[in-house]
Amino acid sequence: MGSIVIREYKQTFKASTAKGLLEEAGIECILSGDDAGGAFPQITFTTGYRILIREEDREKAEEVLSVLGEYIPPKGMGLFRS
Repeated sequence: MGSIVIREYKQTFKASTAKGLLEEAGIECILSGDDAGGAFPQITFTTGYRILIREEDREKAEEVLSVLGEYIPPKGMGLFRS
């Protein structure tokens, strides 16, 4: 099985919070954001931060992340351009 993007956020603190919750629940995840190692955080205003997990962890991850409230994908950036 491959990896999937479970969430995408505009703000690093939201992405880091979600990543921490997943790790606390024992779900391996990767936080991906192209901000040049933190040197240019403004770059992520157009690309965002993505959280990747294994496909087989999707159901458990959704349950864990539900404590953050309803998830509304950001529009006009990253994977959710529309």
